[in-house]
Amino acid sequence: MTEGSQQSLPQKIWKKLTSGRFLFVSILVHVLFALIAVVLVVQVISPKRKVVFTAQAPVKAPEKHEIQMAKKQKSMSAPAPVKRVLTTGLSKIALPEMPPMPAAAPSLPTSMAGMGGAGLGLGSGGMGGGSGSGGGGIPFFGVRNAAGLAGTFYDLKQTPDRKPTGIGTNPGKVPYHDTQYEGVVKQFVRSGFSPSGLQRYFQGSVPIYAQQVFVPGIKADDGPKAFGLEKDVRPSRWIVVYRGKVIAPDSGTYRFVGWADDVIVVRFNHNLVLDGSFANVSDWRRKKVYHYDFRHRGFAYEGFVAGDPVSVTKGEAYDVEVMIGESPGGDFFAQLLMEKVGEKYDKDKAGNPILPIFRVANVPPPDVSKSNGSVPVAPDGPVWTVSGTSSGLGGLLP
Repeated sequence: MTEGSQQSLPQKIWKKLTSGRFLFVSILVHVLFALIAVVLVVQVISPKRKVVFTAQAPVKAPEKHEIQMAKKQKSMSAPAPVKRVLTTGLSKIALPEMPPMPAAAPSLPTSMAGMGGAGLGLGSGGMGGGSGSGGGGIPFFGVRNAAGLAGTFYDLKQTPDRKPTGIGTNPGKVPYHDTQYEGVVKQFVRSGFSPSGLQRYFQGSVPIYAQQVFVPGIKADDGPKAFGLEKDVRPSRWIVVYRGKVIAPDSGTYRFVGWADDVIVVRFNHNLVLDGSFANVSDWRRKKVYHYDFRHRGFAYEGFVAGDPVSVTKGEAYDVEVMIGESPGGDFFAQLLMEKVGEKYDKDKAGNPILPIFRVANVPPPDVSKSNGSVPVAPDGPVWTVSGTSSGLGGLLP
């Protein structure tokens, strides 16, 4: 028996495994390392993960804080829905309701009478801004977007492209007279109030609408301001022309009564019926005057001029045109009344009738308490109405 045969079976196996089979040994070593790694993962790393995981449990504390905050928000959330509902309601109501002016018209006269120095007024032509109309009441020159006589402003000192016309550079020798200004006005009256007669002069782009032509003693600056032109027009040598078609409230004979510093002229049914200007600017001559106890700028005027009588039929429409104007600047007033022939009126101390204002809407007299003066007027009187809708406030009409 050889030496190899004398070896036992395990020895033979071991010899074969160790006889140069390095690859096998290497695999065996890697297997051992893998086993060790498995043991380390199971015995060391896994417990640490569990510890980290269990340590995360206290993180739930912020959740309690969030729950508390949610409860606070929930307890404080009552006003929030109300605020959102109010805001949504206003946006839904205000946007559709503002444009339709007729809806607000019935309360317009009342709200105007209570306005004062701001809100409705002379500046920017009426509704929505500007200075007050002498302390409250209906704006003296008119308002925008209303049913009334459409008033257009003209500046005779400048052309449409804002160049000087020369008017006002050579006034007359008599104080408060300007022959150039009066010459243009006279020519306009003789033309029958033809718009072409004023084409060469600066014209305001936006009209305003008068429910009554009744301006107490104020500054001439308020004329341009009423049309939003205070930055474009110096307050002198300007005129305003009101036009409209009015319906007679009752059949009968009426006459316009008026006076102005400086200009007031009335055409009715295409006829010149009154020139109550400080100095006549037409060929019409006054025949009857009411000497009211009325002073302006410290001196008394000749009196309020009574116009030619006009006969009308109830319900019929007639064209009416009224021009007012200021020449040198400074102070201004223009007041137009209406007298029905045969009507009984209260009288002042001098025996002159206290007449109502000529008006084309059922509005109260303007507040003249902060002005420089006004003739006494009757609070009520006939209301002429505008034929057709010159703009959107039909609710102003009675």
